[in-house]
Amino acid sequence: MTKVFIAGQLPAQANTLLLQSQLVIDTYTGDNLISHAELIRRVADADFLITPLSTQVDQDVLEPV
Repeated sequence: MTKVFIAGQLPAQANTLLLQSQLVIDTYTGDNLISHAELIRRVADADFLITPLSTQVDQDVLEPV
């Protein structure tokens, strides 16, 4: 099954659409931006990443583990 990691809050309508899909959704729910280390850990087994523009995504995040 396809897994999506969401690294921040999305608009309610986007959440509704994603939840209606056949995707496995994992969402970061912290109060602050996700840390780089947690982002790497949480995206490791995801097929897709959705992240706010304020979250830095670099080569370490994108490389498969």
